[in-house]
Amino acid sequence: MKQSLSSLFIVALLVTPCLSYAHTPVEGIGNFYNGLLHPVYVAAHLLAIVVFGLLIGQQGKMRLRLNLSAFLLALLTGLSVVAFDITFNAELTLLITTVILGLLVALEHRLPIAANLMLSIAMGVILGLDSPQEELWGMDKFYALMGTGLGACLFLSLVISLTVFLNKPWQRILVRIVGSWGTASAFLVLVMSIVDANKPPAPPVDDASSDTYTFIIKEKK
Repeated sequence: MKQSLSSLFIVALLVTPCLSYAHTPVEGIGNFYNGLLHPVYVAAHLLAIVVFGLLIGQQGKMRLRLNLSAFLLALLTGLSVVAFDITFNAELTLLITTVILGLLVALEHRLPIAANLMLSIAMGVILGLDSPQEELWGMDKFYALMGTGLGACLFLSLVISLTVFLNKPWQRILVRIVGSWGTASAFLVLVMSIVDANKPPAPPVDDASSDTYTFIIKEKK
């Protein structure tokens, strides 16, 4: 029964559609808690952490400490870079990486240790670089980034723990299905992000025409 509930909980985490495309804060909860929730309410981060957690959980308990340590150090490196106002547009890279990781989850392929380390480092750095908190400065930015790092690690640890716990054959199939769903979702978000980025700007309003229209309305009154 507990294992079934855990399976449903993983699915519930992933059926949450794209919550947000922007890194906008939630008003009234403080910078630290905004950072803590950042990996959850940004769609690209949510998908990336869930799919990456599923992949690491599939690799077995013996590699968990190594992968988590590499991810944590890489995440801190990325957050340290953006703390000095060095910004990168890493969202597209993050989504492409998530698509690849989701395919690996669907295939349930046991990766070499070196590949595990490279993926953990890459995911940590990209997540850190894609969490700039550009609207904040000084200690406010520090608290937000600290919350982001803690939130990402906690959420990732939760997904990994649940994945390791699901060790029955039908549960492993469920994890693979969720991985393929994550690939499809990340690809959808990637396409929508590209479309939004290439959307033509709105045509400028002609001030003269606007003034003439306003004058005509006033004359009719």
